[in-house]
Amino acid sequence: MGTLLAVKGDPKLNGCLVADEEVPAAEQFREQGSRVQEQLRIHRQILYDLALHYLEPLNGSFSRLAYLASLKKRSSPTYEHDRLAAVYGPEPVSESLANCHEELFERLLEMPLAQQEEELQQFVGTLPEGKQEGIEIAKRG
Repeated sequence: MGTLLAVKGDPKLNGCLVADEEVPAAEQFREQGSRVQEQLRIHRQILYDLALHYLEPLNGSFSRLAYLASLKKRSSPTYEHDRLAAVYGPEPVSESLANCHEELFERLLEMPLAQQEEELQQFVGTLPEGKQEGIEIAKRG
């Protein structure tokens, strides 16, 4: 088995890079592609874990939307989830949660209004009494 770096003129070079040659652009692109693939894999895994363990147990889009909104830091555009961040790191988790929050909101807006109203009423029914009353007052006003 040969080495990755060979001496110029070596008959066993077989396309290996010589010490003073640069990595071809195609190889650099392949390395970047590998990093992007790894980031996508991590993003998919974060979304899978989020959906399976945290969103699926919730009932309806409004509950899920409220849960994701609760993970957003008030003073910045970042999201925090301690358990997911411990596994995947805070930055990828924040980015994935932000994307998920936006997509869930868009899907909610695409629902027919009757379905939105039904899910909202279902969600309001799960809120503590004080919040339910506040929503009823806001509806009347």
